[in-house]
Amino acid sequence: MQRLGKLYPVNSDFDFQSVLSQLCPDQDQYWGQVKLAEFDLAIQIVAPSVYMDPLKLGTLLGKAASALSHPLWLLWDDPTLASLVLSPLLERILTAALPVDLRDTIDFLRERATTVAPQISPSL
Repeated sequence: MQRLGKLYPVNSDFDFQSVLSQLCPDQDQYWGQVKLAEFDLAIQIVAPSVYMDPLKLGTLLGKAASALSHPLWLLWDDPTLASLVLSPLLERILTAALPVDLRDTIDFLRERATTVAPQISPSL
């Protein structure tokens, strides 16, 4: 919250949806970022030992995984998450019972995985 306050000093009463709307004025990009965040959180919960290990993730994806540069904890960047959406690990996860909303999110991301927009802001 402090970092966002520094980026938006005139908006002391902002909320995260407002900030994301400013960063992603296009609705497709906005909802893409929301869905990526939902998927990111789900993978942290469903496969934490893979998510938290860059070597395992890189091996699974067949390329180096790339993380965001300044988070308080490990978060993968959008292209890495897009690769994960198309990975064999996700195929395996999809064989299990998952909430319908999460399946919808995964379907949404799979349709768009080849057209992931660049990072919205490396300074966040």
